[in-house]
Amino acid sequence: MNAKQHVKDVDTVLHRLREARVTLNLEKCTWFSDEVEYLGHIGCPGQLHVHNKSLDALKHAKFPTTKIQLKSFLGMCNVYQRFVKDFAKRAQPLNSLTKAEIPQDLPPPTDAAIAAFKDLRNAMLSALVLSLPKANRKVVVDVDACADQVGCTLLQEEPGEMLLPVRYWSRGVTAADQNYSATERECLGVVWAVLKVRHFLDGQQFLIRTDHQALS
Repeated sequence: MNAKQHVKDVDTVLHRLREARVTLNLEKCTWFSDEVEYLGHIGCPGQLHVHNKSLDALKHAKFPTTKIQLKSFLGMCNVYQRFVKDFAKRAQPLNSLTKAEIPQDLPPPTDAAIAAFKDLRNAMLSALVLSLPKANRKVVVDVDACADQVGCTLLQEEPGEMLLPVRYWSRGVTAADQNYSATERECLGVVWAVLKVRHFLDGQQFLIRTDHQALS
């Protein structure tokens, strides 16, 4: 983007802020930049990724010894779950340690809990860059369901017919979900996914992909 376009864009932004009667703190403003930092995220043209400063604490994190430490770790991960596929399934062994019957001082961790901690931490540290949603692009919703979770990925087509992720969603299954057959649970995943991402889908055609042949 050339300097003339930068000036035009800034003038437009300032004009709209003035109309909305919004004031700015000059010392906190950054001008003529292609990146913006907001709540631990970095937004740049067409992309969103995690600010490296927000992940520094994860690099040296050790397995929590108390529920307070564990909830703090999970809280930090929850902020960036949109970047991690199958987040609910990955975090489930750790979430189970936050139940009321678990003492405040955690018991010695099991191998499954340690593996889940390392897996979730590594997934956060290697979080992919997400594509920002754009109008008039081909949209695909990948849906999956298993015994532990239902999840989906929203993808959009970029130049070169490459599909890039916009965001990942997932949730653990409920007691009622566990009564469903495999096909019913996969169908639940489709319905849940469309309702979850409908604000990206309304008014346009989209493709749903599932690996469960009975649904097709």
